[in-house]
Amino acid sequence: MNATIARFLMTLAFMLLLAASGCEVTSDDNSNNGGGGGGSGSQFTSEGTDMEPVSVTYLPFAGTVGPNDYSHYRVEGSVSSALTSRLIAGAEYEVSLYGMNNDADLDVYSDLGFQNLLCSSNYSGTAEDYCNANANSSGELYIRTHDYSGFGTGYTMEVNWYGAGTSGGSTTATALTVNGATESNYVDYQESHFYTFYTTSGVDYTVTLTPIWGDPDLYIYSDDQLSGSVDSSSSSTAVDEVTFTATQGQYWVEVYGYSEADYTIGVVDNSSGGSGTPELSITLDLVTNSTAYVTDMTFTVTNNGDGDAGAFTVMLWSDRVSAPDTASAQSGAYYDFTSLAAGASQQITASGSGGTFYTSTSYTGYAFVDFLEDVAESNETNNLATLVWTAN
Repeated sequence: MNATIARFLMTLAFMLLLAASGCEVTSDDNSNNGGGGGGSGSQFTSEGTDMEPVSVTYLPFAGTVGPNDYSHYRVEGSVSSALTSRLIAGAEYEVSLYGMNNDADLDVYSDLGFQNLLCSSNYSGTAEDYCNANANSSGELYIRTHDYSGFGTGYTMEVNWYGAGTSGGSTTATALTVNGATESNYVDYQESHFYTFYTTSGVDYTVTLTPIWGDPDLYIYSDDQLSGSVDSSSSSTAVDEVTFTATQGQYWVEVYGYSEADYTIGVVDNSSGGSGTPELSITLDLVTNSTAYVTDMTFTVTNNGDGDAGAFTVMLWSDRVSAPDTASAQSGAYYDFTSLAAGASQQITASGSGGTFYTSTSYTGYAFVDFLEDVAESNETNNLATLVWTAN
């Protein structure tokens, strides 16, 4: 048998083997969108676009793709997304692959069938691949990675909120009750939470963001695409507050984590204060304590009156020899409130630290609401709370 016939028979046998195994072999010249691809003429073995993708709910995600192969993912949310379990429907995200040891490329789709391509990136070598896409109406993105190196590639995949999309969809938000109870939440670094409330034309509203710890920032928008900026406040660690005159309709609030933070947020209608008188009271509870320099306490302020309270200050001491009074200036931790509607309550957990090393000795903590006497109340005798506690 001569060499030509031998090569023909070997090729025929290989093709028959592929047909019998049902393996699909497709070519990808790495030239669709993005920068220039790496390598030349690599072959990719598809796992099938009807496969169930890996569900990714925590990002960044460490992934791999086999030699000349595809990997598929469904991204539903992340620790840095606004709603944890879902991306924001219609919002724009930047999808990126980085930290690669070989050359992998990136495609982003809107559907489980991996048919509706939103964006691609195929920079050569180990350079980062990234592109922007809008989450679908269910708050999902479908991602396909493919190895171009022929050796398999490991990478880190990340999806970051880029902004509210303008190509359809709306921002999903938690409803705030005007003049109602505040909402409490935790926001991660560079994470955004969204809230919404309805307004009456010509009325002034105040949105107040109070950090319990950390640094959240406040942004107000007039539309669900977050394109109509009303105002913002971004103090470092103090209370952020925005007051504006509304038109008839719906407004959106973004709480952005400049750092990770616990916070409360609420909104009041400045024209709704009753003709009655506010009456503030306070309670104090121990959350955690230890034989160390830190103890955590929670205080709750309630407006029991029939009128809204304006700005006031709460002073807090984890330990004090004698009860404080308003006759003279006294050192302690202070917390500024911009307002508290009639019937509303607000709770804050404070971490106390300082020079005292707490042992098993008994201590007395105090919380004093309206310490500077800014609010004229119907009852001024219940503004001080006392708590005796022991470190353990």
